[in-house]
Amino acid sequence: MPDLPLDATVRHSVFLAVREAFNNMVKHSGATTAWLNVSLADELLDISVEDDGKGVTDYELSRGHGLKNFQVRMQACGGTSSVSPREGGGTVVRFLVPVLAPESQSS
Repeated sequence: MPDLPLDATVRHSVFLAVREAFNNMVKHSGATTAWLNVSLADELLDISVEDDGKGVTDYELSRGHGLKNFQVRMQACGGTSSVSPREGGGTVVRFLVPVLAPESQSS
């Protein structure tokens, strides 16, 4: 992955969102395995936290404060978040955050 400078607000928002995803997984999922995937494509930082736990229901998705926090944090840095069932069981929390390539950043 190239070394791209990220705005401090973006770094902080991403850090807090990923930390919250792991905290939720540990607290609620009953998972035995977790995965953190990070990639960069088309100036989008794609981060996912996956687990093999019990998964989430539509009811849990509609009432969770942590899930709302994901949206708020990502909106603050122009990104998006999603929470969905993982194929084979568990949950996927995904964050997409726009980043600017060095030549397109203003100084």
